Amino acid sequence: MTIAKKQETTSMPNGWVISELKDIVDINPESHDPTQTPLEKFFYIDIDAVENGSGVISTVKELVGNDAPSRARRVVRTDDVIMSEVRPYLKAFALVPKKLNNQICSTGFAVLRSKGKIDPQYLLNVLFSNDVIDQCNRMMVGAQYPALNDSQVKKIRILLPPLPEQRRIATILTTVDDAIQNSRQAAAEMERLKMGTMQELMTK
Repeated sequence: MTIAKKQETTSMPNGWVISELKDIVDINPESHDPTQTPLEKFFYIDIDAVENGSGVISTVKELVGNDAPSRARRVVRTDDVIMSEVRPYLKAFALVPKKLNNQICSTGFAVLRSKGKIDPQYLLNVLFSNDVIDQCNRMMVGAQYPALNDSQVKKIRILLPPLPEQRRIATILTTVDDAIQNSRQAAAEMERLKMGTMQELMTK
């Protein structure tokens, strides 16, 4: 059931509400221009650094201020959620880990920082939902380079349970994600074993 349909009914669990992102997170709360400190090193998160649909920041670039691209301007903190505004249907969204606290991401992301009403891990999982992606698809502008702007991100509406329920939901979904990731790793290992065995059989 979509958020619009839920609003028309009284079937939502007790204590659940529908909220716009602007009411529960600060959007792009900090900025910094690394070129102002030309020799200082920092880690830069660009769109390609996030694995689509996984919530994982897989690779970052270590740069100095002199080499900072023009889009390296948004400061991230631990447990911020970064949401790609460019082609959001690809789901380049991620939770910022402790090791990337106070680093820089591209202005192609919206940085979402909880105001205390939403658990960051729950927020990340909700952003992956079909309902949120449908909202993004309806709001996107641009044919060749479809993207959201900050004012549109603010209007995204999500289901918001009480915090204890958010944390339980996030824990369950994270456990499922971990199981999926472990399965993928096991499958990759088996594929490498197969290829190695095949090579050995073909040559010996």
